[in-house]
Amino acid sequence: LASNSYGLYDMHGNVAEFCKDKYANYPTDAVTDPFCNSGVNCVCRGGSWLSSPGGCRSAMRSTASLSENSFNFYGFRLALVKE
Repeated sequence: LASNSYGLYDMHGNVAEFCKDKYANYPTDAVTDPFCNSGVNCVCRGGSWLSSPGGCRSAMRSTASLSENSFNFYGFRLALVKE
């Protein structure tokens, strides 16, 4: 199995990627990392085994809330920075 041009493998998985970005309309001004610190209205990217085919795009963006509950269609991606 080969990596893509960014050196990443398996960009489409069985779960949507839970992010700590705040879900909101895109602003007209420049914004750097709009952090979701309350655990409510955070961004999920991509699709999961539960999504429709159109929802499985890596650019797909939806909202989710971080809570004590877990769902089998949300996950997270580990990242490694080479130094």
